[in-house]
Amino acid sequence: MQLETKRTFLKRVQLKDTEKLFKIFSDEELTRYFVSGKDETIEQTGRRVKKIVSHWENNRFGDFIVLNKSSLKTVGFGGLHYKIKGGNINISYIVDKAYWGQGLGYEIAQALLKYGFNTLRLNKIVAEIDPKNISSIKLAEKCGFEYNRTIEYKGIERLEYIMLNPEFD
Repeated sequence: MQLETKRTFLKRVQLKDTEKLFKIFSDEELTRYFVSGKDETIEQTGRRVKKIVSHWENNRFGDFIVLNKSSLKTVGFGGLHYKIKGGNINISYIVDKAYWGQGLGYEIAQALLKYGFNTLRLNKIVAEIDPKNISSIKLAEKCGFEYNRTIEYKGIERLEYIMLNPEFD
């Protein structure tokens, strides 16, 4: 499974992507707002990747590794996934620091929303965001998400933003 934007390819995460994803998941700045925190070892990332692969197998959708079209370098990660089986489908996105400020987060999020609403025919997508993650809040709002409520996930406060299918254009 692959999605494409103007500047990136979003490829379904596979076990062989573990090393590339470790560079993202072991970066303290990129994972600072993760409930799970950063990965200290490649084995932790391997377990994370196995869960992502299992999610794909069980649900036929999931997370993607994001590659620059021209260089094929890993520039990020993102996807749609259940946080709790049968619960809301959550959108996530991470852009490597070297690519911040270039609009890639918006580009990736738009591709994921289009995939979720037009291909998967989802009725609703949520974004659960750490209240201190101002950049992610701004990106969600730019994409058209609207604040719904404050929730607690694994004992940590999150802001829940939602978008319904008819609101996506």
